[in-house]
Amino acid sequence: MLGFRVILGSLGAPFCLAFARLVAVAKVLAVLESECCGFKSLVKANKMMAERQQTTLIMALLSNMGLGLVVCLYEFKMSKGISFWEGSILVSMYSMVLVFDTVTTAVFYYACKP
Repeated sequence: MLGFRVILGSLGAPFCLAFARLVAVAKVLAVLESECCGFKSLVKANKMMAERQQTTLIMALLSNMGLGLVVCLYEFKMSKGISFWEGSILVSMYSMVLVFDTVTTAVFYYACKP
C-alpha cells in the first residue's frame, strides 16, 4: 500500500506544480482581459504556456523555492520561539514573494500576448 502512495505522490507533484502555474496565468488573464473568464481563461492560459513551457517551469520553480524558503524559516523560528517583530517580518517576506510571483506572471502574460 505504501508503494501506491509513493507512486501517486511522485505523479501528483509535477501535475500540481503545472496546474498551479496554469491557474496563476489564468487569474492574470481573467483580470487583464475583460472578455476572458472562467474556463476560457484556463484554455487560453494553457495555449499561452504551451509556447513557452521552459520559461513557465522556471518561473514556477523560483516562486515555489521562495515560498518554501519562507515556510522553512517560519517553521525554524516557531520551534525556537518567535517574537512579535519576527512574525511581522516573516509575514512581510511571504507577502513579498506572492507579489513577486504575481508580477512575474503579469510580465509573462505581456511577453506572450499575441
